[in-house]
Amino acid sequence: MQPLTGTPGYDPEKVIEARASASYIAEYSAPKITLVDTKQFKLDKDNNLNNKIKARLGDIQREYKDLEDLYNFNLLVDEYEHGFIPVAGHVYYLYNHDGHKFLSLIEPDSFLLCKDSFVLSTRYNGQGFFERVGGDVHNERSESGAAQS
Repeated sequence: MQPLTGTPGYDPEKVIEARASASYIAEYSAPKITLVDTKQFKLDKDNNLNNKIKARLGDIQREYKDLEDLYNFNLLVDEYEHGFIPVAGHVYYLYNHDGHKFLSLIEPDSFLLCKDSFVLSTRYNGQGFFERVGGDVHNERSESGAAQS
């Protein structure tokens, strides 16, 4: 039931504004409209995005560290003299015999003269740089020996 237009204090514009700003529909049979609190959604979204960025940044930092280690390893191998062009896929052995650093194709077990001078093993890959050979027993000794050289 609406008030008559002639009723004192009745302003149709205010009635329309009141209905538009109400958090419910003005009809009795309509369900109540509640405003959704979006603060938690925004916090969750921001936290998820921040976690993704931090994880990706960590991956990039680890990848950078790996590349830096690879670069430093190749600088170390470059200090060793070799009179041949390395072939991709072959394993090479670094020796430090009486202050003379050299790269060789001869395995430490077969190179009796310099067996105690062995530093570490490396493989020349097809992309044009040296990589560490994993699982090499002598690599433990090589780290300390390479650092002292």
